[in-house]
Amino acid sequence: MRRKMLITVLTCLFSMQLTVTQASDIKAEPLTDVQGHWAEQKINALQKAGVISGNEGNFMPNKSITMSELVVMILKASDIEPTKAAKSSFADVSLDSWMSPYMETAYRLGIIHGSVENGRRTLDATSPIKRQELIAIMNRAKGDSGKVNNVKWSDTYNTLKNYPDHQQVPTWSQREYVYAIKNWDLGEIIAGTGDQLDPTKSVTRAEAANFVYNLLYQPATEEQKQMKTGSVSFPYTKKINVKTTAYDFTNGPTKGYLGWDLREGIVAVDPAIIPLGTHLYIEGYGYAVAGDIGSAVKKNHIDLFMKSNKQSEAHGIKQANVYILD
Repeated sequence: MRRKMLITVLTCLFSMQLTVTQASDIKAEPLTDVQGHWAEQKINALQKAGVISGNEGNFMPNKSITMSELVVMILKASDIEPTKAAKSSFADVSLDSWMSPYMETAYRLGIIHGSVENGRRTLDATSPIKRQELIAIMNRAKGDSGKVNNVKWSDTYNTLKNYPDHQQVPTWSQREYVYAIKNWDLGEIIAGTGDQLDPTKSVTRAEAANFVYNLLYQPATEEQKQMKTGSVSFPYTKKINVKTTAYDFTNGPTKGYLGWDLREGIVAVDPAIIPLGTHLYIEGYGYAVAGDIGSAVKKNHIDLFMKSNKQSEAHGIKQANVYILD
């Protein structure tokens, strides 16, 4: 009887293994609605890499892309595995939603910020992304926020005045636009719009895929080391050991050096060692972004933001390995 049961169990296990193997061998269904499209090659490359997927063979390249769709595309292109949070940072994103781990990880990395009104932070994750939002998000996703912050306002004015609709670009995104104009392919920024910047125009799924492929996916194909820790994995370019301390809101500002609201994930660094805007994974802390500086933060020293004074005092001084993701 026992032998018969053992044979049955082994048969079931073999059947399960066969099913998994067969499933992994199934190729992604071809995207029929991108054939002949100007972004066909890049869309297909991203699908093959598992960065994007279609619905019954349709990618809908000319449909507007939403915040949630863009964030998922960015994290997958960067090969960053999202982590779950204990509490949702956005009032309009439920913690048990499929998108929550992606939005929380992107928030910790400083890629997205949401907006605050009456003390309530929202993301509007299902609404179409505007061009001014996409350009800022892509700058942050590339780890270039420190460089954007160094763009001079005189250069910003002199660059934008060459475009007939420059007055439509809001102040918060002006340096984002100028950095992109100077460092990206200009054709991508104003593609299909003549010489217009069109900051409030919705971005299509094909346009977003093109940006993600050129700015994130291609650089990520370069040789990188892979780290697996706990339940997440991520590629990194460098590992350093640092002294970590902690800080909080007590008797201090509510925004960091880059102007971002202080929160878990925002850490203070010495920009000479870790450039501002750099994405990190810190042992014992998790995903983070170099978004602040401090007079006492020098060389291999990182100050971690904590939610309370009790947490920051309990942290004390510790050594930790830091993985540079960019």
